[in-house]
Amino acid sequence: MLRTRSMRLLVLVVCGAFAALGCSTDTQPGDTTGSLSLDLVLGDGVVINSVSWTISGGDMEPMSGVIDTSAPGSTASVEVYGLPPGDGYVVELQATSEDGEVTCQGSTDFAVTVGVATDLMVVLNCKLPVDTGAVRVNGKLNICAQLFKVVVSPLQTSVGNAIDLSATGEDHEGDPIHYAWTGTGGSIADPGAASTTYTCDQAGEQTVTITISDDDFEYCMDDWTVPVTCVELALCDDVDCDDGNECTDDECDLTSGECINAPVQDGTACDEGTGMCSAGQCVEIDLCMDVDCDDGNECTVDACDPSSGECSNEPVQDGTSCDEGAGTCSIGQCIVVNLCEGVDCTSDNECVEDGSCDPETGLCIAGANEPDGTACGDGGFCNGNGTCIKINNCAELNKVVVAPLQTSTGNQISLSALGTDEDEDPIEYLWTGTGGSIEDSSAASTTYTCNDLGEQSVTVAVSDDGFDGCIDELTVPVTCVDDD
Repeated sequence: MLRTRSMRLLVLVVCGAFAALGCSTDTQPGDTTGSLSLDLVLGDGVVINSVSWTISGGDMEPMSGVIDTSAPGSTASVEVYGLPPGDGYVVELQATSEDGEVTCQGSTDFAVTVGVATDLMVVLNCKLPVDTGAVRVNGKLNICAQLFKVVVSPLQTSVGNAIDLSATGEDHEGDPIHYAWTGTGGSIADPGAASTTYTCDQAGEQTVTITISDDDFEYCMDDWTVPVTCVELALCDDVDCDDGNECTDDECDLTSGECINAPVQDGTACDEGTGMCSAGQCVEIDLCMDVDCDDGNECTVDACDPSSGECSNEPVQDGTSCDEGAGTCSIGQCIVVNLCEGVDCTSDNECVEDGSCDPETGLCIAGANEPDGTACGDGGFCNGNGTCIKINNCAELNKVVVAPLQTSTGNQISLSALGTDEDEDPIEYLWTGTGGSIEDSSAASTTYTCNDLGEQSVTVAVSDDGFDGCIDELTVPVTCVDDD
């Protein structure tokens, strides 16, 4: 009887004609069938009393059976002998637990070879009984309340006095709106009211925050914070902060009783309109402040007269360099020197276009390369990189004579070849043999001596580039026999 603790899948080991797992059986001459063996390995917990098997496919009627695993020590194993050789077989396993709660099934393809047992791995997928429940949830949408208006007044008061607070919220669904006021340095008369007051308990910078909600402040909340100032009483009484400077704003700090004399905005008129404020001081008006005297001519000196605000553009000294060094100034004008006069930028490379002269330096700028394939030289072409490539017509074998085609060992076979080259380049010859020796392997005509018995070959190759790519060759079979 087999048991498994957590029955997710069953593993079947099948040994047969296909030796993928290294399984094999001894065979006798004349065997015409294969065999199949099964071995099912189970875990603990679930009781499987039997496993059914079915073999189908090939050219035979389906075979089936049941493996009894109820006895202690029993394994789910079976070997089937007598399967016709071939492929297209399918083995299927099915198992059900003793309580009927767990069912397992799996199959795999296999082939049968004569006299050999094949191992197969079959994975059985097992369905477990339902052991979980479910929950059903219905959702309800809530549009949160929003702050519509907040009024805090005044933003500054003295300790012991109150600041009026008012807030208005909106809820599109009409839900009740809850209000919550908080402050950092004072007390709220009614924190839960839409309108209430904030009393300053101490001097300093403080904040008042209003928060509204339509779900008791669990998730839907909208808030706004307002800074307020609480000052001590009468700190600025009898304090004169006027510094007599019309270019400063004079005020008393209610929190400290000290004067603040901050500069007014630069450019503010002062001294009855004859001056203007700059960094808190009244200065004479600069008539040239917004005047642009640049005439765009580098051969003039541009200046503004501060007494009138008028521009002057006087010529610089003649001979001053201008136009980034390409010219010189003359009577306030930039005269460009022609540095390219007499400069010849014609290309001496027929695969490179003529260049051009740089007027600033007088030097030639190289021209572009001619396109790939442009004709050049004597039948050549440009490669697109400024180089003329000469076209080479490779040498070719015109005639080869090998005689006789059979001779005895120690005797010679005459070899002769004739190559031709359309470009009339020098032709090189190279003779090789597989079982003998060449008298002069680089000659057009030479001899081959049979050193070994048997079928051999002689090859001649011609080239006009040192055998670097242009090669034409021919192989001739010859026979060397015993001299008896």
